[in-house]
Amino acid sequence: LKNQQLVLYNEDTGLVEPTELGRIASYFYIKPESISIYNRELTDRSSIIDMFRIFSLSDEFKYISVRQEERRELQELVAKSPIPSKDDTDSSTIKVNILLQAYISQLKFEGFALNADMVFIQQNAGRLLRAMYELCLKQRWSQPTKTLLNLCKSVKWRMWTTNTPLKQFKKCPTEVIKRAETSTLPWSEYLKFNNPSELGKAIRVESNGKLVYDLIQRFPIIKLQSTIQPLTPSLLIFDLQITPCWIWDKSLHGVGEVFLIFVEDTDGKEILFEDSVLIREADIDIEQSLSFSIQLSSSQQKRLPPTFYITVMSEKWWHSGSTTVSYTHLTLPTTPYV
Repeated sequence: LKNQQLVLYNEDTGLVEPTELGRIASYFYIKPESISIYNRELTDRSSIIDMFRIFSLSDEFKYISVRQEERRELQELVAKSPIPSKDDTDSSTIKVNILLQAYISQLKFEGFALNADMVFIQQNAGRLLRAMYELCLKQRWSQPTKTLLNLCKSVKWRMWTTNTPLKQFKKCPTEVIKRAETSTLPWSEYLKFNNPSELGKAIRVESNGKLVYDLIQRFPIIKLQSTIQPLTPSLLIFDLQITPCWIWDKSLHGVGEVFLIFVEDTDGKEILFEDSVLIREADIDIEQSLSFSIQLSSSQQKRLPPTFYITVMSEKWWHSGSTTVSYTHLTLPTTPYV
C-alpha cells in the first residue's frame, strides 16, 4: 500500500496514515492495482478516448479474455462504437472498452458470454468511473473531471451527449425521442416554449406535444448570476445567486438534486474552486446565495485573469446546469481592507 501511494507508513514508529488516493480507493472499493493505474495514467490532458482505455486497464477486469468465437462479433461492435480505440482487436482491454460503449449505446448482440461480460463490466463501471472522477477532481484538472462526470451520467442513463435529454424521462415515447434526435432544434430552444401546441409542431409530433411539454417543465433548470469583489491584494470574493426553476416531481427528483459548482481559470484547464449544493423541493423558484473566496497566486496578482468561468451542473442529469463568465474589470487593493 505504501509503494502504491495509498498510505504513509513510518517503519520506525509503525504509524499508518491514509493518503487522498487511499481514501478514494477505500470509499469506492477499488483494488490497489486499479487506483495505482488511474493515478499513473490520468493526466490533465486525458481525453474521453484515454478515459475508456484507462478504465479497461482496471484490475477488476484482468480475468476477462477474448474467446475465439467472439472475435467476429467484437469486430462488428468496434465498427459501431462512437469512441475509437487504439488497442489491438484481440486484446482483453478493447473488449472491456467496447462492451462498456455497447452498454451505453444499448446495443444488442447474440453471444451469451459477451452479454455476461457486459453485465459484469456495467456493474463495476459506476464506482470505477466515479473513483477516476474523484482523482481528477482532487488534482483540480478541469476537462478530465467534467468528462468523467459525464461518463458517469452516460452509464446511469445509457445515453451519450449527442442523445436528446428527453431520453432521461421513462414516460417519453420512443417516437418522440427519435424525432428529437433527428431534429436540428437545439435543446436550449425546447426550454423556451410556453405552449404545448407549438412544441408539438416543432418536434413534428403534435399528438404528444402536451406530454413532452409537461416533461420539460420537470427538467432541472438553474438560473445563475455572479459577482466578484476584491477583498485583499490576493483574495477575491465570489457571490453566486442560484435559482432552481422547474416543477418538482418526487418520482423523478426524489428528496433532493445535487448540483456541482466549479470555478475555472481563463483557459478552462484548472479548477480554482469546487463545491456542491443540494436543491430540495422547498427551494424551487427561491434564489439561493453562495459566497466563497479564491486565493490568487503571485502571478495572478501581477496580472489578474480577464475572466473566470463559473459552472453549476447537475450531478445526475445530462445537459442540466448553467455557465456564466465573470469579467474581472477590477482594481486590486494595494493593502487589505480594514
